[in-house]
Amino acid sequence: MKRVEFLIRGENGDAFGEPQFVENCSELPLAIMRAVDDFLEAQGGKMELPVVIRIFPSHDGPTC
Repeated sequence: MKRVEFLIRGENGDAFGEPQFVENCSELPLAIMRAVDDFLEAQGGKMELPVVIRIFPSHDGPTC
């Protein structure tokens, strides 16, 4: 199992949530899309641009 973590931030640097992870790298695009959709829903459709997506290796084992 390989794992990669990601964190999404708005223009002001506020995180859209806690860091998230996927266990298969092929799941990353869908996981990011879902995280952004969840944020938009929670914010009533408002989003700060630009959006920064930071992807980093997991500390819990091998990564992509």
